Amino acid sequence: MGKRNVEIKQDLISMNLNDIPFINDDNLKYLQPVKAVCLNENGEFLYRYDVNVICPVLEQLIKDSLYFKFVKDSNLGSILIYVYNNGYYQLMNENEFKGMIMQYIPSEIRKSKDVDEVFKLLLMENDCYGDINDLNSSRDYINFKNGLLNLNTLEIEPHTPDMMFTIQIPVDYKPLDECGYGEVFEDYMNFLVGNDVIMKNVLLECMGLVISNIPGFITKKCVLMVGAKDCGKTQIKKLLTELIGIQYVSSMELEKMNDSRFGTSDLYNKRLVGSNDMQYTSVSDMGIFKQLTGGDSVNIEFKGRGAFSYVFTGLIWFLANDFPMFSGKKGKEIYERFLIIPCKNIVPKNKQDPDLINKMLLEKEYIVSLCIKHLLNLRERKFKFIESDAMRQSMEEYEKMNNSLLQFVCEYCDIDDDLNKENRLNFASFKKNYQIWCRDLGIKPMRVGKEEIEYYLGDKFGTQVVKSSTYYLSNIVMNENFNNEYGFGKGD
Repeated sequence: MGKRNVEIKQDLISMNLNDIPFINDDNLKYLQPVKAVCLNENGEFLYRYDVNVICPVLEQLIKDSLYFKFVKDSNLGSILIYVYNNGYYQLMNENEFKGMIMQYIPSEIRKSKDVDEVFKLLLMENDCYGDINDLNSSRDYINFKNGLLNLNTLEIEPHTPDMMFTIQIPVDYKPLDECGYGEVFEDYMNFLVGNDVIMKNVLLECMGLVISNIPGFITKKCVLMVGAKDCGKTQIKKLLTELIGIQYVSSMELEKMNDSRFGTSDLYNKRLVGSNDMQYTSVSDMGIFKQLTGGDSVNIEFKGRGAFSYVFTGLIWFLANDFPMFSGKKGKEIYERFLIIPCKNIVPKNKQDPDLINKMLLEKEYIVSLCIKHLLNLRERKFKFIESDAMRQSMEEYEKMNNSLLQFVCEYCDIDDDLNKENRLNFASFKKNYQIWCRDLGIKPMRVGKEEIEYYLGDKFGTQVVKSSTYYLSNIVMNENFNNEYGFGKGD
């Protein structure tokens, strides 16, 4: 900004240097008046001030008075502004931050150009910057209303701006033995999982993960709860939303996560993401889903605010009546990302409680402390979940439903690792049989070649395509179901 003077005119309230809030003995010498303009009726001088001196002094005052950080992404250069308040750093835009600067300038000499100048000076200070990777980076602490919970000691420590938390759980933490028993919550959970203790523990571990500051990608899992309407699955995410705060939750469809230009912006600074009522869907590309559950960075673009790279650290959690379908490769690298929770108990209409969430929230200290206890169990197992038989069976069902080739083999083929060479199934015959079956069901057959056979069936059944004058399948034969329905076994 070019050098200029600001004059306090006689028709304004009289002010001398000591009346300006950010003037003190240390910097007074830098703000000596350039010239006395006049004396007012009280005999006080009105001054002409050098603003090029005032702005740097004001800059230092703000640095000394406010805890704030500019966060710049190293790849794309976008700047986010965070100001510390009530125990955590809160995101604000440029105009909001400039509004805070204005509060330090007396209205009599306040000019918008001076505010812009101070903001520019702050932007040039290296010590005003933090790294985006430092946000919520302490995995050993959870930021609660009443302090920071140390997961190693389970003791509450005071809030501090030295830890760059942008998330605060709106609950006061209490040790589990100081909480009353959460009877309503326990009854709800037991019914939801059909008294499957392992599945209940998995859900509590996932809830603890969401409440914590530990990145969800460390488990390389996405929760998928599947069950008919009125099975109670929606209530658990409503409860979790209330426990962590709605500002840290985003309802997001799988298609938007993978296909929308601005879809990933809903992930920023969120601990819980995913649709609460996923409709039957078919997704063409699961690439971004794999990145998010694997801890890889994705580009996030806010409308009008630029783009930057970001590693999502929350947990993806979907609720669905049916399994989501997806095209492309359907191997274990996709299915192993899902942690499936089957919900098979239906709540009768006369037992549905519209006030259930509020009743469970009366037990929130118990619920939070219980979830943290199970989170520590998950941490002891290096964040590896233990799956129940019901969960594994649901995964097998999902794989078959989303893969017509696998479904065909499971229903119409036998696996025999001791096949004699002459009894092996001709590959061309197998492919023809599969296509006939798809035609009868009115579905489009998948591409079936040597690569697809060994990719989809090799890992699961050990199947290989072998050559002996022609191509054969190493351990697959058509079973009686196919022979009875189609009248032939090898498709000849």
